[in-house]
Amino acid sequence: RIHPHMLEKPKEDLEGWVNFSQKNKNIVTILPDSKVNSYVLALNAAKVVTAGSTIGAETIYLGKPAISCAPCWWGDAVGAYECYDFKELEKLLKSNLKCNPETILPFGYYRGHHGYAFKYFEPTSLFTGKFDGLDVFQDESWI
Repeated sequence: RIHPHMLEKPKEDLEGWVNFSQKNKNIVTILPDSKVNSYVLALNAAKVVTAGSTIGAETIYLGKPAISCAPCWWGDAVGAYECYDFKELEKLLKSNLKCNPETILPFGYYRGHHGYAFKYFEPTSLFTGKFDGLDVFQDESWI
């Protein structure tokens, strides 16, 4: 599904995506004005292509690989793939891509709190931090 914000862009911006999907019989492109639910699509897709949209992170959480055609915050997760041209995209779409939903959880946690001060948790980066002085991402003694 092409992101709904593309309705506000010049129609030429859609042409590359429409042409790409017409050349590839196994790819379905849904136009931005569709009322189709993006999450239902992601849940039933083999892979999801984004341009950095958070649906990519949500897709990984659902256990599906996400391919971003732009830099994305969630790019370190297992299941996040980046490409920057249609040839590379076609190669990724034909590949057997790995995905691990657990690796997206730090991103979701970070996005869910948007930099609020925590009483017990001290983030050290997007993917690391300490809870009550214990590095919960590296030290498994808390389990």
